[in-house]
Amino acid sequence: MALRSCDPEAHPHEIDEDAPVCLCPDPNISCRKFDERRLRGYRSDRVMTAGSAERWEIRAFDGHPFHIHINPFLVCPSRSNKEPNFPHWRDAMWVQVEDGPRDVLMNPRRFTGQFVLHCHKLNHEDEGMMELVEICDPADRECLCLGTDADGACISQAGCQPDDLQCQFAKTATDAYPAPPPPDFELCGP
Repeated sequence: MALRSCDPEAHPHEIDEDAPVCLCPDPNISCRKFDERRLRGYRSDRVMTAGSAERWEIRAFDGHPFHIHINPFLVCPSRSNKEPNFPHWRDAMWVQVEDGPRDVLMNPRRFTGQFVLHCHKLNHEDEGMMELVEICDPADRECLCLGTDADGACISQAGCQPDDLQCQFAKTATDAYPAPPPPDFELCGP
């Protein structure tokens, strides 16, 4: 399935270069679909190092059961009456707009390798509402880096290839949430 294609007749293993760049596909995670990143040769969608910890904000415009494989997450207390008001471990949770963003703590301790997180609605999962997460050893630059920038700094495997305008728009849209992203004529045209 091509991320930038709005054409249901498009071949599932082709990228439609003429499709609009500045739209988030539906359904999606972080304005991206799983298959498009695989077609472009991305190794992973989200990268962490073993022994690290990250706080993630999980949010949805409608209701979705968020599920992650391998590493459970610690759900931070919230004002929702649908969850305990103390930190608790999960591998799945319900996320909906009315409850606001949900904060979770991720802490991969020893495991290195890949696994998925996804919406547990089967049709959403099948339509690309999934990410490939990779836990890397902190010293493994091949695992961590898609490449290097002009200064030799690591470009994360979760980053964007220079010619992937949809990926660059997805990052802009995700960073700008909940507001729409500012106009970017280099990505979207006039």
